[in-house]
Amino acid sequence: MDFVENLARMRKRWQKSLRFMSYLPRPYWIFKHPLFQTYKDAKILRKYGQVYYAALVQANEKMFYPIQADSIPGNPGAILYSMCPPYDTDPEAMLCVADELYDYKGTNEAPEEWKELVAQITDEHSFTFQQPVPVLSEQGGELIYTPLMFFRQHLPGERLIGSIFPILAAPDRCQSVMVLPKWYWTKEMKEFYRSFS
Repeated sequence: MDFVENLARMRKRWQKSLRFMSYLPRPYWIFKHPLFQTYKDAKILRKYGQVYYAALVQANEKMFYPIQADSIPGNPGAILYSMCPPYDTDPEAMLCVADELYDYKGTNEAPEEWKELVAQITDEHSFTFQQPVPVLSEQGGELIYTPLMFFRQHLPGERLIGSIFPILAAPDRCQSVMVLPKWYWTKEMKEFYRSFS
């Protein structure tokens, strides 16, 4: 897939559209949770959000299963994303870093530069937004680790299938990020996302 071309098309769709998001469901536990900020920031993301690629670090396991009668329509997770052009070309390089971070979860073997971040990933109740990730190789520009809410209605198949997907971010205006609603994805992006299954 031509990642650059597809990203440009998704950005154009988002910029030239009404930027429809639909209602964001609110799980019963969200009101006292740090991710409640997502709901407060939704209007900012709708107005100022830009489209970037993200790579999955981790998510609540329920998001990987098809929706059922008792499914919660939104669950937390964490991603890496970047505003740097090298990752527009090759978001799979970002996924390699995300996978490596996750592999250190629950261990004491992480490189010194990653120990604090891996501790947060292991804890799962630590929510530090927009945290720069020290890149341990010459893979590209700056990566950012951040938690987010996954909303099923924004994902093809209403669940997490792929580990690379487009998001909305406006880090100069708010800390929250959100998956780009699926109706702004290209056909190729949807096919790539589903190919992980």
